[in-house]
Amino acid sequence: MIYGVFPDVLIPAGAKFAATVGFLKDATATDGAVFAVYIRDQAATATRRIADKAARYDGALDELSADLARMPEKP
Repeated sequence: MIYGVFPDVLIPAGAKFAATVGFLKDATATDGAVFAVYIRDQAATATRRIADKAARYDGALDELSADLARMPEKP
């Protein structure tokens, strides 16, 4: 697992999250992974999964995105 924490970030209206995910060249020893993005609402003490992408090594990168204005109601 690899993760990053960005405390006290105010998400502006209409914000979107986007990332390119995948594997290093010749990463043939993997059976795949799920790349996931979570957001934690410190006021509500709730953590929500806002995006995920299952990927396998296929020589291509995948796009992972989420509309932060449409966050799910429940964790």
